[in-house]
Amino acid sequence: MEEDEVQYKKLRETLDSDPGNASHHYNLGVYLWERGEKERASECFVSSAKLNPNNGGAFRFLGYFYASVDPQRAAKCYQRAVALSPDDFEAGEGLCALLDGQGKESLEIVVCREASERSPRAFWAFRRLGYLLVHQKKWSEAVPSLQHAIRGYPSCADLWEALGLAYQKLGMLTAAIKSYGRAVELDDLKVFALVESGNIHLMLGSFKKGIDHFRLALNIKPHYIAANFGLAFGLLAWSKDCVNSGGFAWAASLLEVAYARCFPWTQEGESSEVNLESFTKSIHSWKKSRLLAATSARQSYQRALHLSPWQANIYSDVAISLDLIKSLEEKNVIEVGAWELPEKMSLGGLMLEGANNEIWLVLGCLSNNSALRQHAFIRGLQLDPSFSLAWAHLGKLPEFQLGLGKLATLSGQLLSPQVYGAVQQAIQRAPNFPESHNLRGLLYEARSDYESAIVSYRQARFAISISLSTAEKSHLSDVSFNLARSLCRARHALDAVRECEDLRNEGLLDSKGLQVYALALWQLGKEGLAFTVSKSIDAGVSSMDQNAGTAAIGLICKLLYHTSGLEAASAYLLKMPEEPLKTSKLSCIIATLSALAPSGQLHLLLRSSLQSLASHEVSELHSLVAIGRMITHGSKKNLAIQSGVFYLRKALHMYPSSYQIRLLLQEPWNHKARYLLVLSVLQRAREEKFPHALCAVLKRLIDVTLSNEVYLMNNPDFVYQKFQLLLCASEVSLHLGDFVGCVSHATEASELHLPDIDFFAHLQLCRAYAAKKDMHKLRNECLMCLQRKTDYPIGAICMELARQSLSSEFLSLAVDSLTKAQQASPAPLPIVSALLAQAEASLGAKDKWEENVRMEWFSWPSEMRPAEVYFQMHLLARQYKGGSDPTPRIELTQSPDRWILRAIHLNPTCLRYWKVLQRFKE
Repeated sequence: MEEDEVQYKKLRETLDSDPGNASHHYNLGVYLWERGEKERASECFVSSAKLNPNNGGAFRFLGYFYASVDPQRAAKCYQRAVALSPDDFEAGEGLCALLDGQGKESLEIVVCREASERSPRAFWAFRRLGYLLVHQKKWSEAVPSLQHAIRGYPSCADLWEALGLAYQKLGMLTAAIKSYGRAVELDDLKVFALVESGNIHLMLGSFKKGIDHFRLALNIKPHYIAANFGLAFGLLAWSKDCVNSGGFAWAASLLEVAYARCFPWTQEGESSEVNLESFTKSIHSWKKSRLLAATSARQSYQRALHLSPWQANIYSDVAISLDLIKSLEEKNVIEVGAWELPEKMSLGGLMLEGANNEIWLVLGCLSNNSALRQHAFIRGLQLDPSFSLAWAHLGKLPEFQLGLGKLATLSGQLLSPQVYGAVQQAIQRAPNFPESHNLRGLLYEARSDYESAIVSYRQARFAISISLSTAEKSHLSDVSFNLARSLCRARHALDAVRECEDLRNEGLLDSKGLQVYALALWQLGKEGLAFTVSKSIDAGVSSMDQNAGTAAIGLICKLLYHTSGLEAASAYLLKMPEEPLKTSKLSCIIATLSALAPSGQLHLLLRSSLQSLASHEVSELHSLVAIGRMITHGSKKNLAIQSGVFYLRKALHMYPSSYQIRLLLQEPWNHKARYLLVLSVLQRAREEKFPHALCAVLKRLIDVTLSNEVYLMNNPDFVYQKFQLLLCASEVSLHLGDFVGCVSHATEASELHLPDIDFFAHLQLCRAYAAKKDMHKLRNECLMCLQRKTDYPIGAICMELARQSLSSEFLSLAVDSLTKAQQASPAPLPIVSALLAQAEASLGAKDKWEENVRMEWFSWPSEMRPAEVYFQMHLLARQYKGGSDPTPRIELTQSPDRWILRAIHLNPTCLRYWKVLQRFKE
């Protein structure tokens, strides 16, 4: 107190000594103002202002004094202070506060513009002007003011938030995100910045980032409606995106309604031993999970509707959840003429937004009235003619994945990757539909994966048995037939026979089933019973359609050929009406049997069939006919070359554009021509998956060529050609089921001791022993291959044998083989390094695994690298723990999530990638 009195006395003495000095009055006024004596201070400021009208500080304090007692006088004082010093932010803010309180916004803008134009350091004016322009939604004018204001107030979170909003409204989304981010960094309680950043990320498709921002906002304000709505919308959008990409489990974990609608069905430990109990349990568990999620989703949506009853889409969301609950509870009792609650909710949404095509689609999907359903779909298409979902539902394919699978089955497009993805989605979305499993079985069967097809067909049958629909039960015979066919193709003949007998006992064994039954009996060695069944098939051939009749006749010929010989098969064809035989497949069978038959009784029948076929079908058969001429007109050791040449010349006149006919005539008919003929027919047999009859002709042709030692000895390359012919004979014998002949020919080829190519003979022996499941000889032959010549194929075979858990010894053999193949190659070999990495990993050699994965990366051209290579890079990047190793590593050029995302981009149908990505994100 004494110090204050001393200070006051000094200021008073100074003023008394020079009362005409304005500064002395001002300094005393400031002292009195700080002491709270504002009345006395104001007198000093008035005196100072009279003595020095250019003292802005005095006018500023007078503005403070008059603000509470005389606002108009205070405004004049502030205005005078700002006019004298535009940088005076206290006077400027005081003036703007007064004008804002009086509702004089336009005058406030004028004051700020004048101050900002007079001084670039009037940051208060730029800030206030920027806020006012944002309030007036003059976004483009607000941006430069806000940017300039930030130079003076770089740590002002409000400025950054306002700038982010202006950028957002101008469509400068990246700049907006950065501005909002800076605002949150300066003040982590900026809820508005978090919510708007989340909305922008959703617009850009960055669903996870958007959801993270909404969750941060809700941590600050749990009941903030905009954040809750944004979170729900973001989760739904992300789940839909994951569903469209095939990531069902991930999508299901994002949002409960999406979880309820697309929760993926999985059955642990799928194998050929799948049973009804485990299948039923998995279906019930799947339904229960969906029901709980749907119920929770309904409650959430009802709460959202209570908070925001003006949101039309919430009505349709509630409707969807109610309908889903009803379907899962299997309460399908419908009162005639009554409106169901889901329909009423959809209509509620349409009352708010009658032009919303998505709500019309929901109404169409939920309505039980066919007329209303059709009207709703059509109305949705009127609003948006490109609305694909409405087209799909209008075309009576609500489960359009199944629809795509059905169309692919009819059009022969089951090998399409799009169909594969659609059927896999159908399985996970609707595992209780038998048709889902049945279509997957057909898909696996088309890919020759008969074991997987068997599992799918059995699951389809289980789904029928637990279904309450009589319509689905009517498909039991179709599914059982498909199962029997796959069992037969997988060489499970006994099981196939049992399935067919069950169908026969129930009176459901049709002509197609009889064919499978006969073939399975023949595989079991019951040739007599197979022949008896074939008679039943023969009796119904006349009533079959063309494709079924062709298949039936071909099967009967095959059974007759093996049970009764060549003459019986030829006699059967000769007594058949000519019309059913006029197809390309049966013409091929006739030509094959004609080539083997000693007499020419089938030649006339073949000529008649050829005349009725189209030119592109006939030209491919003439090479087979020519072979028949050479064999039947020749001797045991020689082919009748000229007879074949004569026939081909005549055929070339009829079909001059046939490339195949012109190629069998370009070469002179010497041993080389016969050798090339064998290779040509072998290639055709491979393309047609080695049909039995064609293999028989090829075997005969090879035997004739090999028996002519004169030609072989006169040819300088005879040893190599003989080696190739022996390998061809071994391969054909393997497909004919003649394991003894297969081993005999391959052994004879190996005994020629050709140092550069004898490895292939031992490789063929490996195939033969693997087919016979003779593990002892297979292991010895693999060792022989490693001793003779090491290459990639034997390493791949050893890897496959190791996967089958035959013996861990094969892993070591694979490593030795693949390592030598890698070292012998002047350039990196694609796939070899990948296989070697797998083998090393199985043996626990982590460093070698890493080395080979990197080598695999550099083995591929950049534009051809498959998805699996990127996935392996993801695994490498994840296991890196950091350190001071200066060696550059390719896996560290991107983050682990970027590697896995790239793999998914290249192969989005691989569920393994999606599951790994989900676990990585968690």
